[in-house]
Amino acid sequence: MYSYFVNKLNFHLLSGVSQASLSDDDPRDLLEALLQGQTGSGWGQKSYGSKEERITDDHVLMTAAEAFGAGVETTSTTLLWILAYLLHHPEVRSNDAADAL
Repeated sequence: MYSYFVNKLNFHLLSGVSQASLSDDDPRDLLEALLQGQTGSGWGQKSYGSKEERITDDHVLMTAAEAFGAGVETTSTTLLWILAYLLHHPEVRSNDAADAL
């Protein structure tokens, strides 16, 4: 999983389109927003503080991984609740089956 996010980060860093959008105030996705925060180029901000206080590539990768994991967890929990509801209410399940046809 880590290599997936490293590949995505490298794609954003090496992409010419991404480099142009890093100077814009409208990032296309979470990774670009994090990279804007890392470079200090977003929303007219400047990168203040020492080198240790700035956002590192590892911070960007871990934040993206946490956001991805949160989305997976939310989706799986929602699907489990839907299945539990359908198991406890078979009349709804039969109505959905008739609607699907």
